Amino acid sequence: MTDNPIVVKAFAFALRIVKLSRYLADEHKEFTLSREVLSAGTNIGKFIVTAVGGESRESFVTNMGRILAEIDPVCRIYQR
Repeated sequence: MTDNPIVVKAFAFALRIVKLSRYLADEHKEFTLSREVLSAGTNIGKFIVTAVGGESRESFVTNMGRILAEIDPVCRIYQR
């Protein structure tokens, strides 16, 4: 694994998302919500890795914008 703190935190976040998804599916039988949370939460990590490994500043900014778009629904779920 890399020493980049953003990547490390994204990996830790993805693990929490997987646990939340399992909890929602197992304990509350929220299968649709569980899949949505899992998809949005793990896409954040994918975009971060892509952004950090980007070829230019423009690709970094573009991928970070995608991350913000993915984070919005996840944050709304946590706020409930």
